[in-house]
Parts: sequence; C-alpha cells; structure tokens
Amino acid sequence: MLSELKNNCDLTKLDDYVRNFVELYDRDGLFPKHCRACGEEFRNMGEYFCLTNPKGHVMEDCSKVMGRPYTMIYRHCLCGNTLVLVLTEETFPLLNEFWAMMRDLSEEIGCPLDTLVRRFVDLFDREVIKRANCKKL
Repeated sequence: MLSELKNNCDLTKLDDYVRNFVELYDRDGLFPKHCRACGEEFRNMGEYFCLTNPKGHVMEDCSKVMGRPYTMIYRHCLCGNTLVLVLTEETFPLLNEFWAMMRDLSEEIGCPLDTLVRRFVDLFDREVIKRANCKKL
C-alpha cells in the first residue's frame, strides 16, 4: 500500500510537514526524555529516534480527547518499553493544520489515515536520523 501511495499522490505536502517536524529537533522542552523501565536517557530528538523503534500505532491525534491540539508519537525503547513524545500547539504551532492536511489528503487519495500517518512517520524518522548522523540500531 505504501508504494501504491507513493505512486498515486503528490507527497509534496507530506515533505513540507516533515521539514516542519524536523525543526522540532532543536525545540526546548521536548527533551531530555527518560525510559521509566530501564532508565535510558534521550538528550535530544536525534538520540530518541536513533535509539528507539517506531511502535505499530506510531502517531495519534488526541485533540478531541484532550480538548486542545495534542498529538502523541509512540516509540519503543530498546528494552521494549513504550515511550510517548507529546506535541502540543506550544511545541508545534502547525499541529491543527497538519492533522487537517492529513485528513484531507487521506480522503483525496482514498488512503486510510493510519496508512498515511505511518508513511509520514517513516519519512520523518529517516530525516531525523539523517540529521543526527547516526546509524539506526
């Protein structure tokens, strides 16, 4: 489905948001993060993405439940524990626009939103790892 997605739509919008999300790399307040199970510390986004793996359910818009722009990005620590990186309007002002674009694009190309989100996270993951200049474990 992802190769079909790539061939059947213009991913320019996704690429633009990937660049915007990568700018979070240097944002104050997101890091450090710690794994509560093993104590591993992630000092920045590069370490976080290099030393963790995406969870099956990778990213979720929780705005309706939280009553404000609120997104959770799920990762697995190498010990197996699930970690959550929380984005809000304070850390990423384009959060509402991002989810509106994802829903619109999903409808426009007839692709399930969760598949499109996984594709986005895959692109984001690669860009952060490239910027961090690390080899994925």
